[in-house]
Amino acid sequence: MSFEPIKEEPEQVPEIETDETAVTEIRIAPDGRMRIFGLSRELLALLCETGLADESLRQRLPDENPE
Repeated sequence: MSFEPIKEEPEQVPEIETDETAVTEIRIAPDGRMRIFGLSRELLALLCETGLADESLRQRLPDENPE
C-alpha cells in the first residue's frame, strides 16, 4: 500500500482573537457561586433569561423598552 503526498496548500487558519476585551471568563466556585470577568451584554442577557442572574446582575442590563 502506498500513499500519495498531499500537494494542495492547506486552508488558511484565521488569526486567533488576541483582543482580551472579547473574552469572557466564568469561574464556578465549589459552592456554586459564579465569578464572571469581562461580561458581555449578550452573556448578561443570556444569564438573565435562563434565571442564573441575581438581582445585582439584572440591574446591569438596561431595560430594552423603558416606559
